[in-house]
Amino acid sequence: MQSVRIAAVGAALALVGLASAPAYAAPSTGAATPASGSLPTSIPSPVPPSTVCTIPTNAAVDVTGLVATSTGYVVIDGQNNDWPTRVAYLDKTCNRIGSSQQYPSGEAVDPQDLAVDSKGVLWIADIGDQLVNPNRSSVALFKVTSKTSMTRYRFAYPDGPHSAQALLLNGNGAPIFVTKAITGPASIYTFSGTLATGKVLPLEKVGQFTPVQTGTANKLGTRGPAQNEVTGGAVAPGGKKVALRTLTDAYEWDVTNGDVIGALTKGKPRITPMPDEDQGFAIAYTTDGSSFLTVSDSPDAVPLLKYKPTAAVAAAKAAPTSTKGPGALRRWFNGLSFSQLMWLLAGVAAFGFVLLMIGIFGIRRSRRAFAAEAARGGDSAAAADDRSRMSSGGGGVYGAARSSNSPNSPSSPAGGTVYGGDPYAGPGSSGQGQRSGGVYGGGQRSSGQSSPKSPGRSGGQYSGGQYSGGQYSGSQQGGGSDPYDDRQPGGRGLPYRPNSDHDDPFRG
Repeated sequence: MQSVRIAAVGAALALVGLASAPAYAAPSTGAATPASGSLPTSIPSPVPPSTVCTIPTNAAVDVTGLVATSTGYVVIDGQNNDWPTRVAYLDKTCNRIGSSQQYPSGEAVDPQDLAVDSKGVLWIADIGDQLVNPNRSSVALFKVTSKTSMTRYRFAYPDGPHSAQALLLNGNGAPIFVTKAITGPASIYTFSGTLATGKVLPLEKVGQFTPVQTGTANKLGTRGPAQNEVTGGAVAPGGKKVALRTLTDAYEWDVTNGDVIGALTKGKPRITPMPDEDQGFAIAYTTDGSSFLTVSDSPDAVPLLKYKPTAAVAAAKAAPTSTKGPGALRRWFNGLSFSQLMWLLAGVAAFGFVLLMIGIFGIRRSRRAFAAEAARGGDSAAAADDRSRMSSGGGGVYGAARSSNSPNSPSSPAGGTVYGGDPYAGPGSSGQGQRSGGVYGGGQRSSGQSSPKSPGRSGGQYSGGQYSGGQYSGSQQGGGSDPYDDRQPGGRGLPYRPNSDHDDPFRG
């Protein structure tokens, strides 16, 4: 005869008063998980569990449901020859505390799992059935309202009877039942209406979960039903994680915003192997949510085992061995509240803006000062250059620059910076009093006398230069301006020029 499972409640929770039946929001639905054989994640090597304590037969037997409390544990105690199904309270050494709690007369059929909601209320799922040919027209959920009182709510599956052994509570308190299947996916059902007694409430299918063939060792083999049958479930304190177990492994998901259904149907689980358990039906979280607790369904004394979930094991291996705490600055920063962080960021931004404006002002001021200095330097250089040229009378290769005055002006300079003086100046041009500074310009003043050949010109075109009053000059004061005119006093005639008073044959 199939053993009947009984829900157990924490001693502190048994005194909770009767509360009004809640209404639940519509559940989250999602796509089914991959089919069996498609691993959702890598399977780590098994890590041996530790034994917390051993549950003696006089405390509980055939345990199928388990929760941890601040004072110990609560278990679903199965039927044996000495007592009917019941709820048992255990201390931290796994010994029974006081008397057990009975179900309402005749109402419990096959309790399988239990859970505690966010308000501390215990719920017991009476959802067991024949695995191969389930035949229950309805299943039940007990709410423990006091040490001696429970309220029963009945439900029906929309697609016929199922055998189920896992109870979970969604973040909003809605019950979730996960079925047990020999092969294929497990179905997930929930109720999103208002709980009521006296009638059968319709369940809604919201997804499915397919365990994988992990190959974890079990007395039933490394393949087959042992890896596929879901036998229990638990939600961690605080609702951030959820777990389902088979006879061989635990699957754990992260939960966001209390959406347990979304985690089961859309999330990717982590697998924690639980090899060689006798008949692992129950799973729970420790009160701090850091470890799994498991118990086998057995008529003998059984150990309460403790496993580190896969993620916790990986984190422990990766954790640094140094115990040095954070520095004073880091401790101060870590102690800031959100509003203080916002004020700190605002202050840093304001200080940066002030520095930026100072930089821009400095750059602009420097540019204006540089431009003014350049303008002053340019004007002074131009004026000095003009004064130099006006005073020198020449300075280029060919003498001083031409004056901007009329070429025939007596004050015109005789030379220039590049082409100095005007060699083609007409009669009447005066070089008197001007200095020539080029190779061909006047290095000396002209004699001031008129050239016999160039009436009206003073000193001639090449006055005072290399060819003026120098090598070919007839006299120091300028002499004849035509060195090849033999009619000039002191002039030199060319070898082929007639030594007579004839005109130069090369002159017009």
